[in-house]
Amino acid sequence: MSRYLFGPAVLLAMANKAPNVIAWISANKVVAKDCILSDLAFAIAKATVAEQAQDIREHDAWIKLLDALYARLQADGASVYNNIDEKVLTRYAQWRNLKPLDYQTATGPIPLAQDLRLLIATADVHLDTYTELASPYLQQAAQRGVSVCAIP
Repeated sequence: MSRYLFGPAVLLAMANKAPNVIAWISANKVVAKDCILSDLAFAIAKATVAEQAQDIREHDAWIKLLDALYARLQADGASVYNNIDEKVLTRYAQWRNLKPLDYQTATGPIPLAQDLRLLIATADVHLDTYTELASPYLQQAAQRGVSVCAIP
């Protein structure tokens, strides 16, 4: 049984009921007890909303969706990582400057942000499957031994 640590893009897609993510959950028979929520991933998702929302109403609506998703998954049995222990920090030190670890943007690849590297280190230490929307960095992380799931 895999345990899925969700990245921020997947959380946003789940909150928005994106068809590709809903199909993946259904096809893989993922239930809340298979899920791991990270306060860091939710903070990154909320920061993304703050950066991209067109107005305060849109911002507030997205935050409500994310908060409801978090509460529902936790109530249904998802695990929560809400702190970063010494083992994760030690592993993060190894991931911090690893190259290549690239995120694809509209203008081409850029080095992966440090907060996402910390999430990968968390999954790596706890032997979870880091689950995120498909991006080159997932394959690069998998080549370094991290269990990943790239949702198309």
